[in-house]
Amino acid sequence: ELIEKLGRYNAQDHMLMHAYPVPERNRVRTLLDFGAGHARLATLGFNDPDPTNRIDTYIVLEAIPSTYFTQLAYLQGLGLNVWEYMDHCDAELTQNDLREAIANHDVVHLPTWRHDLLPDGCVDMVACVQVLKELPGPLTGALFPIFHRLTHKTGAVYIRDHKQYHN
Repeated sequence: ELIEKLGRYNAQDHMLMHAYPVPERNRVRTLLDFGAGHARLATLGFNDPDPTNRIDTYIVLEAIPSTYFTQLAYLQGLGLNVWEYMDHCDAELTQNDLREAIANHDVVHLPTWRHDLLPDGCVDMVACVQVLKELPGPLTGALFPIFHRLTHKTGAVYIRDHKQYHN
């Protein structure tokens, strides 16, 4: 049953993100996955059958500790070059450090509360799948200015939430 649900989610996300031809200027090279859960979008983004749809960098923002560490294990298990916040959290990091991490790693993995380290306009798409309904209303409203700051001017925000298949 879980495999069937994951397959359905993957199909929905793939179809919705590729529903129409995307001009090169709007191609998603850097994808930020807010509340990435099992990091499914990394698998979809790095392994798309069409090479022109593959991402270069996957940025994860996650707030749930157990999920955060599961994501890290999964992403490392995929053989991706992961820049991990926990390896650098003792340093005084700047947006320039993260700009460099984005340019030189497949994955940048951060806790949500360190979104401030990400440079303005650093992503082509913010994905927020099955997350907003789990957040308190005021927090949900506060996310949109953050998404706007992080997404460059020709970028996009992809949100998919529904009650089906979830409690």
